[in-house]
Amino acid sequence: MKKAIYLLLVILLIPMMIVGCYSKMDYQDEAMDSVTGYLGVDESALTMSTKSVSQTDMSDSHSIMAAMILKNAGQDSDLESYEKVYLTDVTLNSTGKSAKVVIIVKDGVTSTVIPANLEEQLGQQ
Repeated sequence: MKKAIYLLLVILLIPMMIVGCYSKMDYQDEAMDSVTGYLGVDESALTMSTKSVSQTDMSDSHSIMAAMILKNAGQDSDLESYEKVYLTDVTLNSTGKSAKVVIIVKDGVTSTVIPANLEEQLGQQ
């Protein structure tokens, strides 16, 4: 009986984990498209790493950083007003320098918030 319950739990959890991973990748793809378009570079020129700041286990520093980027871009800095918030680290491979962009989901619409000084932060001037 315990094996059957364990097997059922595994079968139910695997699709949820896969969907969660794919949705995070979709957000990162959105950011990649926005940043490459903004910088005028190819995808191979960048490396990205995305972390959710919507989760309670995320550090305060990530939340504060996301709120500051949103505020400086003229967006609502209250992270609770968004369905999802992701802080994405963007590294320009040619310089090795990195910067942060924020991905927000509000009312089902995904947007990437790019800091005004992104080119300067990445050493691309």
